[in-house]
Amino acid sequence: MSADLTIVAASAAPSRIPAIEGLRGLSAMLVVAFHVYAMAMTGGFYPTIDARSPLHGVELLGGFGVASFFIISGYLITRSLRADPRPASFLRRRALRLYPLFVPLHVLAFTVGPWLGEPWLRALRGAPSRWALHFLTNLFFLPGVFELPIAQKTAWSLSWEAAFYLLAAIVCVALAWRERARPLALLLFGLVAIAAAALLWRSLVGAFFVVGIGCAFTPARLIERLPSRGVATLLGALAYVGAFACYRVAPPLAIAPLGLAFVTLVPGRGLLARGLSTAPLQFLGRISYSLYLVHPFVLLPGKMLLARHPELVASPGARLLAFGLAGGALSIAVAYLAWRALEVELTRRIARSLPRAHREGRWNGCASPT
Repeated sequence: MSADLTIVAASAAPSRIPAIEGLRGLSAMLVVAFHVYAMAMTGGFYPTIDARSPLHGVELLGGFGVASFFIISGYLITRSLRADPRPASFLRRRALRLYPLFVPLHVLAFTVGPWLGEPWLRALRGAPSRWALHFLTNLFFLPGVFELPIAQKTAWSLSWEAAFYLLAAIVCVALAWRERARPLALLLFGLVAIAAAALLWRSLVGAFFVVGIGCAFTPARLIERLPSRGVATLLGALAYVGAFACYRVAPPLAIAPLGLAFVTLVPGRGLLARGLSTAPLQFLGRISYSLYLVHPFVLLPGKMLLARHPELVASPGARLLAFGLAGGALSIAVAYLAWRALEVELTRRIARSLPRAHREGRWNGCASPT
């Protein structure tokens, strides 16, 4: 659902790693592919895929893409905090990263949703107090971590991102107080440990975020020693393919191989790193947060059209293909426009309006797309 792109501002954030940028782009497209299938199925113009279908496993692409986003986020956020551990500055950067794109889509969802959305959104018509309550819970990323109705389906991952951002900021406070207020620092560390354990107990999806943190603390000299010739060039690619195979069996089994694949991307060596560093995936990586959030809105009209008029395209396979190609291309185009207008221009204007002491520079790192 985490994953971050180019933004305004210049801080101590780490420089961009092309292979990780490309992984963002690939992960966003996996989520789009999943929603193309899911919308075609729920729209009734494509049947459910059974185990004998060559497309079997497509229903897992979205979760696998979000798992990759969480590893990216854990890695980049940890590097960013190690470079600039000020919690207030960190949370301000995160809010400025997420909200300029999220808020317009959030308002759109709660404006159009009561007429075109899911039953719980339609039920909000004529119930202003309930509308306001759900508006606020979704605005503050509560659905996802908590069992609450969610307006933007992909935003569930932002709820997990926000929870880990908050825990990371508290850790920074505890580290700053460990000398002058040791009991209070220990209390904060304990609360963070309990909260993190509760999140992992609720869902092991948070474990992928922890893997990213571990990758960030892996000594650079160990990563640089990874072999760069012969069969070793296939290590990352094999680990990534193996991670998806494990994910199909049980998502937690993918934690180790996906972490291994990610570690090979940091020095930029191997077949996987080179493939992810290609221009198309670099472009998709830059707009991945917009693509992640925007594509359900773009796909919805196509779903409604084909659900009501399946005769427009002859066969179920052709309908899925047409829906995927047209919807995917349009999603990328709209995502690019949203990236330019909201992630870049609007964020720059907001950053410039802040007091000088609050301005940051350029940073990397959300999951979910963030």
